[in-house]
Amino acid sequence: GWELTVMRFCDNHPSIIGWASESLRIPYINPFTGKQTFYVPDFVIMYQNPQGQKTTEVIEINDSN
Repeated sequence: GWELTVMRFCDNHPSIIGWASESLRIPYINPFTGKQTFYVPDFVIMYQNPQGQKTTEVIEINDSN
């Protein structure tokens, strides 16, 4: 699916320094249950932008047909 496409892109793009899949856990309080839970985004990607600066972004893949 889309996640595999992103992984291949990350592996082959020369500006991408590193990436990880589902490696970040963001705690939050569920507004309906009041319980603490975690959001796990699909990817964390570090790349070198056109100005030469290292940039890290959190990416969520969503295929909403």
